[in-house]
Amino acid sequence: MKFRSFLTTVATFSALAANPAFALSPQVFVSGKGADRAGCGTTTAPCRSFQYAHDAAVTAGGMIAVMDSGDYGPVKITKSVSIINNGAGVAAISAASARTAIEIDIPSSGRVVLRGLTVDGGKTQDWGLRVPNAATLEISKCVFRNFNQSGIALAGFTQLSFIIADTESSDNLRYGLEATGPVSIDGVIRNSRFNRNGTGISAGPSYRSIDPGVRLVVKGVEVNGANKGFAMWGYDPTRDVSTLAGVSISNTSTALLASLSGALRVSRSTFVNNNEVGGFGLVTSSGDNQASLYNVGPTMTVVPMK
Repeated sequence: MKFRSFLTTVATFSALAANPAFALSPQVFVSGKGADRAGCGTTTAPCRSFQYAHDAAVTAGGMIAVMDSGDYGPVKITKSVSIINNGAGVAAISAASARTAIEIDIPSSGRVVLRGLTVDGGKTQDWGLRVPNAATLEISKCVFRNFNQSGIALAGFTQLSFIIADTESSDNLRYGLEATGPVSIDGVIRNSRFNRNGTGISAGPSYRSIDPGVRLVVKGVEVNGANKGFAMWGYDPTRDVSTLAGVSISNTSTALLASLSGALRVSRSTFVNNNEVGGFGLVTSSGDNQASLYNVGPTMTVVPMK
């Protein structure tokens, strides 16, 4: 009887191993009505959480697709993956007991895409998105709010290239976005909002001795209600350079702040109800900006508001 039972067990495990339903798939699905169990990820049997889908269902380089509304997080991403919500509902991620709602720590060749996610720290967690390691990051149509540190924190311990589009990072205690690291960071931020943070956007290298450059291009971005709107620091004005075009900054103490040798280049932008713009000498302007404020830095050329 014992031998027969052993044979039955072996046959069962052999069948499970051979069943293709338990293999990793390049596309898996999650649902607020799903369940985290072996074989989940199909449209008829979706997984319940991003973490389980990431760990047990999707291949490296694959996609996790949202089917409907639900709270799917937090999640630690350790391989290339896309997490996509194309308007299927509210794809929420709460940090719960974790300090970070989404953490990305993947090899230097890795790529992560995040789309359509609503990430809320409830004023109890530290980071909405934290990226110690990644090569390429694409964020679109996401919301990061109510965190005690940063909505988005790009640490940059590997060379990082990123795009943030149509995204909001607001009501975070310290930063809407911080980009800093000992290796180069190149990013594009467009059509996004960074409102009511301690600092809207902050960028610069971590160390004077290791400064390969932090370079941002910021287009069509709104920053409202902060101590500092946009802060840039650095040690090499040829490598630590950010370009702002069509930016609106309002209701801040300092709209633009460049320190050390970090440089800001500004065009076609609007500044309203800020105490100062370009208070340091490394903010330069194409001369087509409009401002209504108390103090203008010596290198900042503005046109009075109409």
